[in-house]
Amino acid sequence: MAYTVRGHNAPIAQVIKNYLNKRSGKVSISGEEIRRRYDGLDWKYQKKILYAFLESSRTDREWAYLKLLKNWDDCFVPRIEELWNMYHENKASWIINSFFPVDYLKEHFEELSHGPNYYHICKRLICTEGFVVDKSRLDEYYLIRMKRLLGEEISNEELKYLFYLAMYKFGMGIIGFASQHDVEVRESASGYHASMFMIYKWIIEKIIYSVEWQSYCDYERRREYEELIRWFKRVSQEVYVIVNEMDNIAFMESDRKKWHELIPAQYTRFWDRFDLIDNSKFLYEYWLEHKDIF
Repeated sequence: MAYTVRGHNAPIAQVIKNYLNKRSGKVSISGEEIRRRYDGLDWKYQKKILYAFLESSRTDREWAYLKLLKNWDDCFVPRIEELWNMYHENKASWIINSFFPVDYLKEHFEELSHGPNYYHICKRLICTEGFVVDKSRLDEYYLIRMKRLLGEEISNEELKYLFYLAMYKFGMGIIGFASQHDVEVRESASGYHASMFMIYKWIIEKIIYSVEWQSYCDYERRREYEELIRWFKRVSQEVYVIVNEMDNIAFMESDRKKWHELIPAQYTRFWDRFDLIDNSKFLYEYWLEHKDIF
C-alpha cells in the first residue's frame, strides 16, 4: 500500500512571514498550511494569523471570521468594525451580533438584522429595557427557538401549523419569509434541486430538532412531545421521498400536487389566497388572530 509522505512542519513564524510576503511566491501554499495547523497553535500565533487573514482576500477573511466565532477576543473589535463598514460581509455580522457591545447593536440594528441575523441580534437585545421582538420576521425554526427563549408556551397545534407552513413554503420555492430570498438558487435545474433540498434540511429537519430539544426541557409534556415528534418524522419522510423523486424544474408543475396532498386543505386554502412575497399579509401572527378559520 502506497503512502503519501508529508514533509516536516516548517517553523510557523516563517510560514506566516511567507503568507504575508506577497512576493514570496508561497502565499497560497502558506495559507493552506496555516489553515491545517491553526487549531494546534498557541494563541500568540493564532492571533497573528487572524490579523493577517483579515487583511487578505474575501475567502481568507471569511475563514478568519469563522475562527473568531470560536476564538473571540475584544482586541479584534476595531478591525471587525472597519471591515464591516467597508464590505458588509454576512459572516462579519455574525461576529458583531455575538460579541459587540449592546449599544453598538442598538445603533446599527437595521443593517445587522437582515434575514436569520434578526434572531441572533434579538438574543442579545431581549433583556434590554423596552425591546420587543417582531416574531413575523422569524422563520418557523427560529420562531420556535425564540418563543422558548422568551419562556412562552407553544402548543402542539402551533407546532403543527409551523411545520406545515415550512412544508408549504418549501413546496412553493420560498425560503423562510420574503426577507430571506437572497439565498434562493434558480440559475439551473440542478441548482434549483440542490437549493430545495437545502431548504428541506434546514427548515423542516431543524423544526424536528427544536421540538426534540423542547421535549428534554419540559419533562411533564415529554410523552406528548415524543408522540408529536414521531408524527413529524413520519410526514417528513413522505416529504423526503418527494424531494428525492422530483424532476428538477418539473417539480414546480407536477410534484406540487403530491406535495399539497400532505398538507391539510384548511391550511393550503388559507395560504393560497396571499401573494407569498408580500410578507405583510403572510404572517404567523395573522393565523393567531384567526384560529377559527382552522
